[in-house]
Amino acid sequence: MKYIFLPGMDGTGELYKPFTKQLSGIDFEVINLNHFSESTYSFLTTALVEKLNNENMVLIAESFSGPLALNIASRLGSKVKAVCICASFVSSPVGKIFSFAPWKMLFSFRPPKFLVKHYLIGDCDSKSLNSFYLAIQAASASNLAARLRAVFSLRPDQLPELSIPVLYLEGTEDRLIGPQSVKKFKKKYPHSVIKKIQGPHLLMQTQPDKCLKEIEDFCKNKIAQIKV
Repeated sequence: MKYIFLPGMDGTGELYKPFTKQLSGIDFEVINLNHFSESTYSFLTTALVEKLNNENMVLIAESFSGPLALNIASRLGSKVKAVCICASFVSSPVGKIFSFAPWKMLFSFRPPKFLVKHYLIGDCDSKSLNSFYLAIQAASASNLAARLRAVFSLRPDQLPELSIPVLYLEGTEDRLIGPQSVKKFKKKYPHSVIKKIQGPHLLMQTQPDKCLKEIEDFCKNKIAQIKV
């Protein structure tokens, strides 16, 4: 069984390092979305289905990649044993008015520290903040803007129905993904298990130990039930 990590908006997967360094005896792969020529959900789904179709796996995805993981799980069928989603959504978590902003231009600038802390990472040390900036700088402004366009156009009816186990990790201090987005996720996937963890939007970076425990417990219990 392999853990496949799908990254957030930065696309690099570098922000998973606080989490993956805890993994012991677990085979895993972190996908870098910046290696692909397009950023739409449909393109990335097709590309990753082709890449991953020879393995049994658990998909772990945060933020932008939540819908991507759900699409891949539907396409790969029994090869995906569970999906673990962190701080994600089934439709845009912000209002349509934000889609008209000049995002490519805005992403050309380094985001202010106070906004990053307020909306994404909370009160953190300088090392965590620097890791965030390095990950964002590794993605082009055009890729970041394209991913945001994909999020703005997302609708729940575009996502597949799933019968496999689905875990959703919700940060109780997430100022980007509000409770309404979590409710929409639960409505779309009523069998999903919602677990609240105290922390900001970048939950797997700031609370890696708690996230790992929830994921391991969930996979152990749910995948065992499937085998019985």
